[in-house]
Amino acid sequence: MLSTSQLASPLHILRWFLKTKLAWKLSGISLTTSLLATKGYTSFTRYREDSRNFALRLRSYLKPTDTVLDFGCGIGGYAFEVSKFCKVVVGIDINEFYIRLAKKLYAKKANKVKFYWYNGDNIPFNDCSFDMIYVHAVFERIPKTSVEKYLKEFWRILRPNGKLLADFLREEASDSDFVSLLGPDAYIFWSEWELINVLAKSGFRVQNLIKTSEKFIVFAINIKSLNMK
Repeated sequence: MLSTSQLASPLHILRWFLKTKLAWKLSGISLTTSLLATKGYTSFTRYREDSRNFALRLRSYLKPTDTVLDFGCGIGGYAFEVSKFCKVVVGIDINEFYIRLAKKLYAKKANKVKFYWYNGDNIPFNDCSFDMIYVHAVFERIPKTSVEKYLKEFWRILRPNGKLLADFLREEASDSDFVSLLGPDAYIFWSEWELINVLAKSGFRVQNLIKTSEKFIVFAINIKSLNMK
């Protein structure tokens, strides 16, 4: 609940609204608002460039035969670029407006990149469906209990020795420019110890952990044999 002094501040009102599920959902009503909600992009060209750069960084982890899941795919640019280096990318998101835009933007590439809305509960794919899952700029606002649930679902739908690439906000980022608009209470921060621990509990072995000024970027392998359910 906003206090009387906060109600007088446009910044506090903006912060409060942007934290709501309604604001996040409505951000997908147009390409312009979707881009703004995705790291504050003001042009599709910049978004496309960042998508390409991300795919190039991911390329060394991919095989041409890989089936890949983009968890929290947004409007689909990253999935489209990654699909150039693998068999197919499947993107899922709980914002149906984002999925609608993604399907429209990349309709001509439907054989290489596919988009589905899902309800945020169990991920709607069979066991051992994917060779790799990547999660970019998603876990920064998801509660840790939900992240652990998703990690266990990732373990289930990944094939043996399946790969996971995901980023998480570091505790040190709590006073960074990245979180300044919404404020630190809108984000979820991780210590290195708890991140490695939750991955291990979920059946993943960390292969590489990169630290930037704001994030942990984790590459992990799921520990699963062919005869495990």
